[in-house]
Amino acid sequence: MIKPSWTIVDPICTVFFSMLVLFTTYRLVWDSLGILMEGTPSHIDPEEIEASLLQIPGVSLVHDLHVWNLTAGKASMAVHLQLDPRSAYTNQDITKADYDRILTEAQNVVCGRFQIHHSTIQLETASNASEHCRPDMCSSDPQSSNANGRGYNAV
Repeated sequence: MIKPSWTIVDPICTVFFSMLVLFTTYRLVWDSLGILMEGTPSHIDPEEIEASLLQIPGVSLVHDLHVWNLTAGKASMAVHLQLDPRSAYTNQDITKADYDRILTEAQNVVCGRFQIHHSTIQLETASNASEHCRPDMCSSDPQSSNANGRGYNAV
């Protein structure tokens, strides 16, 4: 039989179960906040992505690099790659085949090495790099428009 004098049991049980719920759902809440805030996944280093993309023959600059959580365990990325005006393969003017090679290699790097399966990669040359950007929103120097000065934004 329950004794009416045991009124302290209710708040104790409430605190106990509240702590139990807090500890068992902390990771889920933290991951959900990271997705809602479009945070950079903790296991992905944007500087490492930038360095890997710069090693692709024909890529001279990486800028506007954004990496964010799409869902739990699934990252998304957008980046602009500025290409050399001369082909790294033939030393002549860059061709559509060069664009295709560079894009395929960039996709392989991003997907294979960093496990980012949802990416948008924009290829541009120095002559058309500023054409896509409104002057009042962007500087002519892609790196100066980023807060960290490195040519990418860690979202």
